Amino acid sequence: MVISMAAASAPTTEYVNMYTLNLFSLAGGTTTSSTANRMVIEFGRGNGVVLNGSFTYGADGALSGGTLTGFEEYYAGVKGFDVLGASVPVLDFANLINANDFEGVLNAIFGGIDSISGSPMSDYLNGMAGPDTLSGLDGDDYLDGSAGDDVILGGNGADSVRGLEDNDTIEGGAGDDDVNGNMGIDLVHGGAGNDTVRGGQGNDVIYGDAGDDGHVNGNLGDDQVFGGVGADTLYGGQGADVLRGDEDNDWLSGDLGNDVLYGGAGADRFLFRAGSGVDVVGDFNYAAGDRVQLAPGTAYSLTTVGADAVINLGVGDQIILTGTGAAGAEWVVFA
Repeated sequence: MVISMAAASAPTTEYVNMYTLNLFSLAGGTTTSSTANRMVIEFGRGNGVVLNGSFTYGADGALSGGTLTGFEEYYAGVKGFDVLGASVPVLDFANLINANDFEGVLNAIFGGIDSISGSPMSDYLNGMAGPDTLSGLDGDDYLDGSAGDDVILGGNGADSVRGLEDNDTIEGGAGDDDVNGNMGIDLVHGGAGNDTVRGGQGNDVIYGDAGDDGHVNGNLGDDQVFGGVGADTLYGGQGADVLRGDEDNDWLSGDLGNDVLYGGAGADRFLFRAGSGVDVVGDFNYAAGDRVQLAPGTAYSLTTVGADAVINLGVGDQIILTGTGAAGAEWVVFA
């Protein structure tokens, strides 16, 4: 099924929300045209819905059967939603409308394999059940993949993107986005802009991409977290994570679990606290400005094991700086 709102408008010019469809008002509209493959229902002031499909009618002219294959919505005479490729028994559809079961309507139409494209405005899109491709295009969009292995593209604008269930591929796109893979094994990109990116549950791969990303977090699972270009703040969350700050001056915290951290280029801060586990910093460079940051008052001791410096925090917590040789107290700061 293909759902397009690329030329969409709405009662305002601010948003298009699939939860406020004219479709839900069909029971109160006036049928102005009905043929074997097209029904037009109007609500006045240029608002209406065109139902497409194959329809049959009884002797009294009432709808008696057929299949709904799509619909077009109009707001003040301008096309909004344009849905193709549906396959819903029209009497089942009519029963859902008459029962005001709007969630049932959405699942009946959008619950399969969908490709949903947004508009230049701020869209609210939900893929419902099944594997979907959602594209927000322009505007500050809210995109929810729901159940299924989804591909979700935020596009331009400050978007909120949620994978929700299953194994999703998510791209926030340009703009300052809030992106969350939620459940499943996800591939999550913040895209250009200063983003907040979370992997959610599962063993995820997360990229902050270009921009100063203030919160790039693997959350639950054994995650791979990449900052990309910009001064980023990376968190591993729970699990055995690998964090890479990449370019610029980054802040990295493995959080819980035994993690491996790489700051990359720039003067990076590696943050640790009690309960962090045994963490490894693979590219610590004091001369380049890298520092280990601990909470004020944290007791520690320094040892050297082979070519590695080891910062012991007690109770099994260690920070191993590989290949640095002996560490100095000036390598550790408190904040």
